[in-house]
Amino acid sequence: MTTPRFEKTGRADGKIFIGGECIAEIAAMCLCNLRLGPGGAIIIGGDVPLPLFWRQYAHHEDPRRNGGSQARVEEIAGDRGKLLLRCAGTNAGSEILSIFTVGVSADGPSGGYAVDIHAAFEVAPGKTWNVTHNPSHGELEFCNIWPEGTFRPQGRKSYTQCFIQRGETVTLIPHTHLESSDKRNILMHRGDRFGWLLEDENPVIELLSDSGVNAGLCAYMWDAHFGCRTCQVPGEMTLGAGSRHEASLRLTRIGRAEGAALVARGVRAEAEETAQTPVYMEGINTFRETLLSLPGREHTAWPWTFEVTRGDHARTLGTMDRTRGFDDTRSLRISSEGPGGGRWIATTLGPAFGAPPFADGKRYRLSAVACSSSLKGVARAGLRLHREGAPGLGDAQGYELYWTGTGCSGNAPWTALEVITPPISPAPDRVHLLLDQDGEGTSWFDNVLFETHE
Repeated sequence: MTTPRFEKTGRADGKIFIGGECIAEIAAMCLCNLRLGPGGAIIIGGDVPLPLFWRQYAHHEDPRRNGGSQARVEEIAGDRGKLLLRCAGTNAGSEILSIFTVGVSADGPSGGYAVDIHAAFEVAPGKTWNVTHNPSHGELEFCNIWPEGTFRPQGRKSYTQCFIQRGETVTLIPHTHLESSDKRNILMHRGDRFGWLLEDENPVIELLSDSGVNAGLCAYMWDAHFGCRTCQVPGEMTLGAGSRHEASLRLTRIGRAEGAALVARGVRAEAEETAQTPVYMEGINTFRETLLSLPGREHTAWPWTFEVTRGDHARTLGTMDRTRGFDDTRSLRISSEGPGGGRWIATTLGPAFGAPPFADGKRYRLSAVACSSSLKGVARAGLRLHREGAPGLGDAQGYELYWTGTGCSGNAPWTALEVITPPISPAPDRVHLLLDQDGEGTSWFDNVLFETHE
C-alpha cells in the first residue's frame, strides 16, 4: 500500500503526493487540483477550491464570517497507509475555532483515492457569533464542493445530473438553471451519498457522521453546500460561547458504468417549478416552452425569472398565462394589486452562459408585444447591458439601460414595443432583457425577440 505524503510549502499551503504524482494541493487552507485516482481527471480545480474551514453561507467571503484567518496546516500522526493533516483557523474576530482533520488514502473504491474530512467548530470562551438564516440549506457550511467543469463559459458543461442515495433509494436531480424545491434543504444522514453524473469520473460525498446535515444545490447546479442548520426562523441568531458542531464526510469517485446503473434505478425528483418556469429561447419567445417540456435539454436551457422591483412582494406576481397570448394562448403576465412594480428578466445571454461572444460595435434590438388591463402605470420592455472591461460587473444597478419608447397603460390592446441601442463598443459581456410593469393593474408580454440590428 502506497502511503500519501505531504510536502509543506507555506503556513497553510502544501502538496499531496501518491507515488510520484501530485494528486492535490492545499492553498490558503483550501483543497484544489484534486485527482481521485492514478492519472485521473481533476475533480476539484484551482478556480473554485474546497475550503478546509467552517464558514457561513451568508457573506462567506467576509473574514468575520469564515474560519480561514490565522490558517495553519500541519501533518499529524495517522494510521499506516493514511496521510493525516490538521487544518486550523479562526475568523477575523477570533470568535470561533475551526479544525478540520483531513485524511488521504490510496485505498478508495475502484482503485481510486479517498479523502476523509472531519470538521469541528466551536465558539471561543467568552465570545459569541451571529449566524444569518438561510432558507435553502444549513447556515454553517463545512463543505462547499464545486466540481471542475460544472461551469464552462464556452464548450460542453460537465455533469448533467446529480443523485442522492439513501440506502437502496436513489433520487435523481436533473441539471436545471433554476431555484427549485428539489435542490433545497436536502436532509442527509450517516451513509447517505450525494454525487454528480455522468462523466468517466464523478465525485461522490458520503456522510460519515451521525448528526443530520442540511444540503443544497446552487440554482445553476455549479456547486453543492453541506451545512448544519442553526437558525429555524428568518433573521439572525447568536451562538453562545462553547457552541459546538461536528460533521464528517468521505470524498471518492465513481465511474461512468456505476453512474449509469444509478440512473437506471433512480427516480427523478419532481419540482413543480419546472412546469411553471418559462425558458429563454433563441428567436421569438412565445412562452410555450418550460423546463418540463425540454427533457434531456434542461442543462442547456436558461429560465426567465421574476422579481418585484417595489412595493409589497405578496401583492405583485409574475406568472405564465396559459389562456391569453398575441397569436396563441401563452404569454407572461404581471399583476399588482396595489402601487408596486415587477419585471420578468432574462439575464443569461452571452459568453458567460455558453453563447458566442457579443460583437464589438453592433447595435442591438429588443422587440415584443404587450397589452394591459386597468393599469395605473406603464408596461414596457428594456435592454440592460454591461460593457467588457467596465467596472461594476456584479452590480446590475449600474448597467446601461435602454427602454422602449412606447408602453401600455390603462386598458391597452396588443401594442408593438421596440428599442434599438446605439453601437455598443466595447462589446457587451452581459445583456439583460426586461419586461417591466410599474403601477397597479395587469400587463401581458409576448413574442419577445432579441437580435443584432444591422
